[in-house]
Amino acid sequence: MRGDQLQALMLLSGFEIREYRTTANQYWPDVPDYFEVRAANPWWVVQTQYGPLTIGRRKRVWEINWSEIGQIAPDVITQDDVTMGHFCIHAWSLVDALKYLTNLRVELVALNARLRAALGVQP
Repeated sequence: MRGDQLQALMLLSGFEIREYRTTANQYWPDVPDYFEVRAANPWWVVQTQYGPLTIGRRKRVWEINWSEIGQIAPDVITQDDVTMGHFCIHAWSLVDALKYLTNLRVELVALNARLRAALGVQP
């Protein structure tokens, strides 16, 4: 994914990008046979208004990881039959990634509102 594609994905899903940077591909092994594919498919760390997200291409899917933000039940992100957990999800396409990121942001907005209400903090 190129930087402009990442920016578009985040904008369309409603996340604010505070900063972003590439990071090494976390799927392909760091050995000479994979240097080219790793270089062509960097992963991205995106600092959002909620914390950092990591997004990157695996062999057939895009991985979206929000482990540094918090635990989110995967069934609020999607009911699709994909690999998912409380900290990440795999998307078969960028269209699916957009859908999952949008749903993740909606859940983070709701969680933030519930937390503020519990603490008595004004929005």
